[in-house]
Amino acid sequence: MSREDHLHSATRVAFCASTAFLFLLLPALPVTQSSEAELRQKIEADGGKIYRIRAGTPDKDGWCQAESTHRHFKVRLPAQFNDFFVKDHNGVVAEASMVGTSMPDNSKWMATLVTYTDDALAKKYFHEYWDKWPKEAVKRSLSFQGHPAKETWINGPSRRFAARNVLVGSEAYLLTVEYDTTRDLSNDILKFFNSLEFPPAASGGQ
Repeated sequence: MSREDHLHSATRVAFCASTAFLFLLLPALPVTQSSEAELRQKIEADGGKIYRIRAGTPDKDGWCQAESTHRHFKVRLPAQFNDFFVKDHNGVVAEASMVGTSMPDNSKWMATLVTYTDDALAKKYFHEYWDKWPKEAVKRSLSFQGHPAKETWINGPSRRFAARNVLVGSEAYLLTVEYDTTRDLSNDILKFFNSLEFPPAASGGQ
């Protein structure tokens, strides 16, 4: 598998859900009245919900404080964002709550809270996901606010991918950015990664 293929397959694997790739692309779609209705219908048919589209008030630098309506975690994103959650029925993931945006420079930013069906599965996928990266990927383990975390950066021929995954019991917070190799977004990506705020129930150490 090429490095470019890894960028796309890793994005899909990250959410552990059959329809996740559609939801990752959601912020990038030109949201017309008909396409918005179609997306709402598809998500809500599976038990999910789109709460907000193009939400948030940009600050002087264009960044927005994005809070998940469904689960109340927060991150800072570089533009207005979409806010939604999806259900899954695969026996591994119970649901995923997401806030995300797509930029004019073709970068895609997403923060996802994945709720697994139990702690053991969450830990299994937390470790196994990162083992799937090619050897060229830059990987590191760290602690984020008292919780185990892993971070990966990978370059493809035309796209780059960065991800941070934070494990909290039976849940994982996955922050991802996909962007063109012509752009150096490392400082903004770290700003995004480090902006994660847990909901009150997840604030204690593991």
